[in-house]
Amino acid sequence: MPPAKKATKKRAAKKAPAKKRKAAKKAPAKKATKRKATKRKATKRKAAAKKAPAKKRKATKRKSAAKKAPAKRKATKRKAAKKAPAKKRKATKRKAAKKAPAKRKATKRKAAAKKAPAKKRRRKAAKKR
Repeated sequence: MPPAKKATKKRAAKKAPAKKRKAAKKAPAKKATKRKATKRKATKRKAAAKKAPAKKRKATKRKSAAKKAPAKRKATKRKAAKKAPAKKRKATKRKAAKKAPAKRKATKRKAAAKKAPAKKRRRKAAKKR
């Protein structure tokens, strides 16, 4: 890696959020030999993907797009919601506030169910069947 690129990376690493910086510190450093092998594999994979027939390439593109679609739809909805008139935004907020206690209860219930002893959980699962 050219030194200029390295410097840029270092600068970017310093600007990363605290959580990420701490994680990077905690993560055990990979040995260079191990890193090289994974890089080689990735390079091979990429080269093979480029040589794949057009039909397969298009199918892969479609698949990855389909995977991202729900998230994309959600994001679009979120953006649209921001542009809604104030009256509608407030009404939505009110509705959400109304549902909040029930949501909190459900979250508590789920947490309690997770903490329940295994015996009790198994019995409940058996009942469902």
